[in-house]
Amino acid sequence: MPQETAPARTQGVSLDDLQCDAVTGILSSTTDAVQIGVRGVRILAFLLAQRGQTVPNADLMAAGWGGYIVEDSSLAVEIASLRGALHRVLGGLNWIAAIPHQGYRLSATGTVSGARIPGRWEVPTIGVLPVSAPATQSALAAEVTQTLTSILALHSGLSIAPADFAQLVASPEGTAAEIGLRYLLQGSLQVDGGQWRVMLSLLDTDGRQPLWSAEVHDALPLTGDRQVRLAAEVVQAMDVLLVRGQEALIGYPPTRNLMAWSHYIRGLGHAYWPHHDVIWGHEVLHALAEWKKALALDPDNPALLATVGAGHAVLAALPSVVSPALSAADAHHYLQAALDRDPDHPVALAFHSMMLSEMDRFEVAVEVARRAIRLAPHAPAVTAVAAVALCAAGLWDEAIQAVEHTLAATPHFPSIYCPPLARAWRSAGRVEEAIRFLEALNEEPHKFDGRELILAYMQAGRHEDAVNVATQLLLLEPGFTVSGWLATQHRIDKAAIARDAAALRAVGLPE
Repeated sequence: MPQETAPARTQGVSLDDLQCDAVTGILSSTTDAVQIGVRGVRILAFLLAQRGQTVPNADLMAAGWGGYIVEDSSLAVEIASLRGALHRVLGGLNWIAAIPHQGYRLSATGTVSGARIPGRWEVPTIGVLPVSAPATQSALAAEVTQTLTSILALHSGLSIAPADFAQLVASPEGTAAEIGLRYLLQGSLQVDGGQWRVMLSLLDTDGRQPLWSAEVHDALPLTGDRQVRLAAEVVQAMDVLLVRGQEALIGYPPTRNLMAWSHYIRGLGHAYWPHHDVIWGHEVLHALAEWKKALALDPDNPALLATVGAGHAVLAALPSVVSPALSAADAHHYLQAALDRDPDHPVALAFHSMMLSEMDRFEVAVEVARRAIRLAPHAPAVTAVAAVALCAAGLWDEAIQAVEHTLAATPHFPSIYCPPLARAWRSAGRVEEAIRFLEALNEEPHKFDGRELILAYMQAGRHEDAVNVATQLLLLEPGFTVSGWLATQHRIDKAAIARDAAALRAVGLPE
């Protein structure tokens, strides 16, 4: 089962392994490298030279900007970037601590926890071996191998190596550790009297134990379309086994419409594995564009209707959306259409519960949320979204139980589903756990707006950290206002909303 890699990396790599290149602006360790810019290198080098000590803001700004006068907010942005870079090359969290009214301190060790961080995991690396076949069928076997490789590569949650590379691992001289492949997909093709048979199996390169196998046979010709359909079924099997678990079982459209299937999986890449340099709201728009293309080709498919409805529901909840009311109306339309065709579709039910809570229909929302969780207790898109409705109704412990259960059972728990759990933790008084998850998310601030982290910091009494994140928020979203945020709040506990609004005002966010 894939696990997050940060704890293991922290055990093997320390600050002493870091190298800062002042010319290229690259920070590297024995395991990874990341571009932090020349200014970032200068600031980090200054912190490294005084590790364990509090370095005044003025000294760090002098190191980074060479005597130019800059705002504290500029330093806060650089520090946020360095925190993310250190997590990437060293693992762990909280390498750089903010010292209120003084400066920053580089810790000798990062914070490591056994609990998984959503989105932090070992991406499954699969080598596709050449499909074996009698000499008379070698050309067809090569086509099948190429099709398997190219279709598997469409899934953004898998890392695929082609046959010639994978053979190095399969050979006696090659080892998985040297080449970095965790799994091997091997297959054979037989054709007898007009009937073909393909046998496939997935091996773990650590011990070469079979993890999955399948056999497909047919009397119809093994055409290009049939090969793609076979490969698509392998993708779905790998998604269930190595990536999304139960959620993959309820999301895919049938492979009978290959164009719709390919559009769905491309949209999945935008939503679950967004590009590092694109604001997440924009990625949702890209995902919706692909999913709507899929829906146009398969208009009565409840899974696709639910997926498009979910995308619109997410957009309706994003403060930067131009027309949240229109997005909400679209979400209602598609989700209801999905439920008309499949009243027990868990994704449609979960997002429907969230939309009901945003209409202040808390009692009905809770009933729908509970039903969705019962149907798919291990699907993040179900439990995390249903948890929004549970939290809105004040049922924090129930929300926490549902999401923590999914987090423990799912190979890949996408980081986009982390805020509902963090909100529930914060509401239940488990603030430090909320902060740990939210700080990990905040390593990519353009993917995460920081509101929950500001509120968690304020609840923990960490005013300066909250101010730094608020500054970052305004740089990314200059039009943010407390009144605009209030318009998005739908919770049964009005006193909690008032406390949160007061906390946002206290860090200097505009009314």
